[in-house]
Amino acid sequence: MKIRIVHRTLFEYEGPVVNSFNESRLRPSTDPMQQCLEYRMLTEPGAVLRSYHDLFGNQVEFFEINHSHARMSVETHCVVETLLSNPFDFSQIVSFEDLQSAINRETLHDYLIESPYIPLTPELWRCAMDLHQPQTDVWKSVLNINEHLHRNLIYHPGSTTVQTSATEALAQKSGVCQDFAHIMIGILRSLKIPARYVSGYIYESDAMLEAVDREKQTASHAWCEVYLPGVGWRGVDPTNNLVVNDHYVKLAVGRDYADATPLKGTYRGPKTRSMQVSVKVQRMEALVG
Repeated sequence: MKIRIVHRTLFEYEGPVVNSFNESRLRPSTDPMQQCLEYRMLTEPGAVLRSYHDLFGNQVEFFEINHSHARMSVETHCVVETLLSNPFDFSQIVSFEDLQSAINRETLHDYLIESPYIPLTPELWRCAMDLHQPQTDVWKSVLNINEHLHRNLIYHPGSTTVQTSATEALAQKSGVCQDFAHIMIGILRSLKIPARYVSGYIYESDAMLEAVDREKQTASHAWCEVYLPGVGWRGVDPTNNLVVNDHYVKLAVGRDYADATPLKGTYRGPKTRSMQVSVKVQRMEALVG
């Protein structure tokens, strides 16, 4: 499936600002699950874009605007071909014993320990123990946890902020997709299952909207991935109780939101500012004719 995405972020400041330094993780990744076919970023005021790859393999673009400005917009246009039409296209059954053996061989340390948004607290550990089913294979256990969180957490925009930790969101049993992903990652890591945070987009077809709660659908999205030996990274979406398929477009991965923030920066000037984000995600076949 080919998907076209337009993502626009507008910042408006209380007064003029200078020395604005920004970095973005808005370029879709290219991997066995998807191919980024087209990408361009436009900024206003205009800026010279530079890029590098971070420790998690994400392509980061950064730019500076040193002269005075009272507003700034960042707009990206991209076309991505998603390739994972069948997320269940593997037959391996991975036991928890198999997983522990693989962990000793793989470089997965960062995805097993706590991180800024996901402290491995007793609360997360107790939740993990309540949900743990050692007699099942790892993937089945992951799906059970995914379903449990979908049923027992309330999707409530405005109940949390971008600074809310997994423990805080778990205590109030509500949040948005970022919080659902953080809680699930904390539970999985408590069970010694390597898990990482994913930022990206979701294409909402009519069939998908019928299958899930429309209120929970946003084009800009977050979910998590787990590592299965012999299979690789596979995604699950606790917000919608779905397994990630070709409707999902991945932007960046990391230990948590801090590593995969789509756009962040610093500047000199008034503290007060507003931010507006708009995202349009369309299937290209639907645009023909």
